[in-house]
Amino acid sequence: MKKRWSANTWVVVILFSLIGLISIDIGRHLLMGDKAEPMEPAKKPTTEPTFKVGDKAPDFTLPDKTGRQQSLSKLVKGDTMLWFTCGCSNCREMQTYMAKLTKQLGSKAPAVLNVTTMVPDREETWYRDTGLKQTILYEANAGGPLGEIYHGHPCPRFFRLKPDRTVTMIGKSPSTMPDMNVIGTDLAHDLGFQVRGEKPVPGKLSAPPPNFPLPGVPPQPTQAAEAGHEGHSH
Repeated sequence: MKKRWSANTWVVVILFSLIGLISIDIGRHLLMGDKAEPMEPAKKPTTEPTFKVGDKAPDFTLPDKTGRQQSLSKLVKGDTMLWFTCGCSNCREMQTYMAKLTKQLGSKAPAVLNVTTMVPDREETWYRDTGLKQTILYEANAGGPLGEIYHGHPCPRFFRLKPDRTVTMIGKSPSTMPDMNVIGTDLAHDLGFQVRGEKPVPGKLSAPPPNFPLPGVPPQPTQAAEAGHEGHSH
């Protein structure tokens, strides 16, 4: 008569069987040289738009103050400077500087199109404070689809377009160049001005030096910005 195994014996047999199976699996992986999959590095947030100089600026449609929908393709009829602003002190001062430059350029100045997150009620105040003739469109959220395409925020940021919307200049993002004086100098240079540090060229207009606060001084919200929409940061 066969002797029946006790419960303890069965537990020992099962335990050793599991250990054996695990050992076999570990040995197989070691022999095959299996390696752990490398972790992909975290993607850094980009400030670059989805297009580059020489491409056509992607079309978009946004409302003006009256709520009427306006398209970039319809508004760009000549040399155009496309701005992204929020109404803070940096945006206001940069557009005020743009107004000084366009005044010197006269009829050669590009048209100005401003996409902003401030509320439409502040439009007249903005015209008065900056002195810059422009068309203003309103973007409810800087983090929306348009923001993902242009990366106009943090602002102020500008893009220069030909009549067919070909991009000829992409301004630096304040997230990579917090010194507004550098961005202002780039703006003047792109508009054809002679800027400080360049070799003098007879007959070339000299740009007034930009005079923005030093880097590290946070932009101050203006009345227009405080009344504006949330959804972006500097």
